[in-house]
Amino acid sequence: MKAIPPWIKTDARVTEALEAGVPVVALESTLITHGLPYPRNLEVARRIEEEVASVGAQPATIGVLHGQVRLGMVASELEQLAQVEDVQIIIRRDLAATVAAGRSGGTTVATTMIVLRPKLPSLLRTGEAIVLLTATIDLRNWCDR
Repeated sequence: MKAIPPWIKTDARVTEALEAGVPVVALESTLITHGLPYPRNLEVARRIEEEVASVGAQPATIGVLHGQVRLGMVASELEQLAQVEDVQIIIRRDLAATVAAGRSGGTTVATTMIVLRPKLPSLLRTGEAIVLLTATIDLRNWCDR
């Protein structure tokens, strides 16, 4: 398995899943930072992660917290991202600047793919599975629950 670069902090559950051949579902995080107000954003983010886990995959919400890129977040990190003030929508061109400035933000689909890029060549060679779930799913039913 190709090593994840040191500028990406990978949640232990994601690492274990990848090593065990368990599918990992990468989740972009602009839904959390800009899609819904707190606390609804956190509730929906947790619900999405629960849905992913319910089918036997490991959720990996991707975002930036205080200048550190996260590949998968523990509950406290997800909550921080949901509540952080002055949060950015991190598009491709802003990723390095956000990290360098020590800021926090939600990743778009394109930025999520950049974070996954160091892992993609080994995924193609080893057959490991990372699936990218975008906000294109209809969340209206989840928001009413």
